[in-house]
Amino acid sequence: MFCKNGFFLGCMSMILALALVCGCGSASEGWNDAETFSDSHQDALKGDEPENGFEVLEATDTLDATITVDMPLFTPMLQAPQGSVLPDSVDSCGVYRDIRCKDGKALACSIYDSGKADWSLEPPAMTEQAFMFDRYYDLYHQVEGQAMDVRFTKTVLAGTPEHEWSKPEYFRMYDGYGDASGWSGTALGGAAGRYASTGTDADYDRMLSMFEKVMFQYEVNDVPGMLVRSHWAMLPEGAPDPAGNWGKAIAHFRPDDGSEGFIYPIAQKFLDRLPEYYRNGVDINGTHYDTLPRFQGDASRDMYVRGLPGILMAWDLLKDGQREDAVRKVVRREIPCTLNRMKKGRIYNLDANPDLKEALMSYIAGNGETMILEPGELETFTSLSEIVFYAMEQPHPAHMDLFNKACPDGPPMDFDPSYEFDAGSPTFLLDLMVLLSSMQGGGDRPLAWAQYVSVRGADALFVTQWALAAQYLTGDARYLEFLRGLMDEIDYWDIIHTYGALQMPIWCTPHFGPSLLYPTLWNLLGRIDKTASPGFWTNLSEAVVEEGKNKDMKGREDAYWGILYNRMADDSTDPEHNEYVQHFVHLLATYGMNPDDKLEPDRNYPRNFVDNPDPEIPLIEPTEDEIALCTEPITIMGIEVPAAGLEDDWPRAKDAVPLPKRVGGGFLWTIDPWMVKREYGGTGMNEQWPMLGMTVPYWIGRSDGVISEGQGMALGWRETGETCPDQ
Repeated sequence: MFCKNGFFLGCMSMILALALVCGCGSASEGWNDAETFSDSHQDALKGDEPENGFEVLEATDTLDATITVDMPLFTPMLQAPQGSVLPDSVDSCGVYRDIRCKDGKALACSIYDSGKADWSLEPPAMTEQAFMFDRYYDLYHQVEGQAMDVRFTKTVLAGTPEHEWSKPEYFRMYDGYGDASGWSGTALGGAAGRYASTGTDADYDRMLSMFEKVMFQYEVNDVPGMLVRSHWAMLPEGAPDPAGNWGKAIAHFRPDDGSEGFIYPIAQKFLDRLPEYYRNGVDINGTHYDTLPRFQGDASRDMYVRGLPGILMAWDLLKDGQREDAVRKVVRREIPCTLNRMKKGRIYNLDANPDLKEALMSYIAGNGETMILEPGELETFTSLSEIVFYAMEQPHPAHMDLFNKACPDGPPMDFDPSYEFDAGSPTFLLDLMVLLSSMQGGGDRPLAWAQYVSVRGADALFVTQWALAAQYLTGDARYLEFLRGLMDEIDYWDIIHTYGALQMPIWCTPHFGPSLLYPTLWNLLGRIDKTASPGFWTNLSEAVVEEGKNKDMKGREDAYWGILYNRMADDSTDPEHNEYVQHFVHLLATYGMNPDDKLEPDRNYPRNFVDNPDPEIPLIEPTEDEIALCTEPITIMGIEVPAAGLEDDWPRAKDAVPLPKRVGGGFLWTIDPWMVKREYGGTGMNEQWPMLGMTVPYWIGRSDGVISEGQGMALGWRETGETCPDQ
């Protein structure tokens, strides 16, 4: 169809977004898996770029009373710690089990228990696992501030010690450049939670350094408000894997003409902020190869929304200082400009096209057995007269001169004529097909993604988060005016209360989508003052309970979701709230790909409970009806839309697989929890993942008070009693 690596009817068109199923996100770790489409017949924007690229909005405390009535406002999620949990006699450190020498004495970075006023030589299991996994992330998976997977040159069997698998000869390459910025922002949330829990100088420096590098992923493209996927030193065509080069962001050749993804040169003014190997080359197996500094654009919506909660967490905890002022300036410039850049569009006059409405309603009704709609919810869609969306334009590498980099002054209040489509026009289908045919990023002015706010509850919530974040960062009331307009223009609450309505069989249900939305829900409900905006908070919380807990997340056994749920509901919206959250705290404590040694990193352990049954994992087979729902295409107005398709028709677990036996991935909570067979060609164990699926929920749970284990513990330098040469 028209979606890059899309999943289930993804990007069938802005019209079919009405069916609640456009799910083209970054569903893989490839180079270019965003949902994109372009308007090849749109004229280039006019206007010159300001010398500074973007004027920072001045913060103001003045808000129009007509706008603020019942309107939510963001407040700080975290309060800066009053001080370190460590005593003054203990110096903090950042990387668990690191060793350093001082005055001839060996010091080890160890866990100190302030409650016992002593070193914790046998620390609680989950706490030690979090510190250990942070160690792996900092040393092996954070590459120039970007979250990465590791590909090994050889199999790393269970029990292989770190000092062995971390040798240069084991390193083949980093993978995951296509999704790096989103996961870097996720990691930043974990770092902020860790500092909020410990208050140590080392943990603050760790958070601040990560914050600067996350925001550089906005800066490096020299387009305010636009995020990149990643940046790296590009090898020449034909060069081998960058074997042996631990810690260096080196990627294979890709042309700059847009033929293999959107690859751009990094502007000269940013090069002094990057290591020399970006421009001076690298050695691989004794041979020198030239490199070019490049970044990959075309970032999907997923990466923006996945990282924003972590950015705001770190923002809350910033101290005073020059580095802090610099990163504040970048955040205030970049985050509001993302919303400012969006083009407001619509497909209107739907009632004038009865065939279209009939096809849409027939589609929804035909999938009735997979749509869990409450009484009256179907009318939310049948009564629509127009579809409203917001689209993000981006430059094409081959047509950079056609893109105006200047940030628009304020959010998109009015419809852009280039993105208005009359469903009653005799040329409507032709116009639509032109739009659809350019969804692969072709044309002079492609779009990175679009948000269909009038038909997709998740999209309405993402745009809401952008608006409230922009107001929070700048104090500019125009963002509240924008949000008020959005809420008045669409059936805001009706559509949000249907966000979990689509329920597909587990053989083809999406697994990336839920983990994109619930951090946004957590960010909204955790920052909106329920006493100041009780109607908004309660409405949204009730939607989370019904659409999230009872539908979208039911049966997934997702500990990240469950820990974030602490701020998404309370006893008034869910009487089971506290018990529900604690269930997932206990679930997180079982995390570990190797149950015999839960401190081992996450790797691609082969799993096969089909040919090797496990009594703990009862299996079920797909029915004929479930296979049909997953595989049979649907015809809309003569256009055949492919079905989701089956990755395989093997059995699935009746219930979510226990964590130690689950098929792993870069972020565990995006992987099919019912999958029982993935063998990675046999042995596997040649790929290692960043383990953020454990550390981020742990540290957020700690900072939120829902995880009590490890309270008062932090890393400090401990004298080992051994001597070493003074260095």
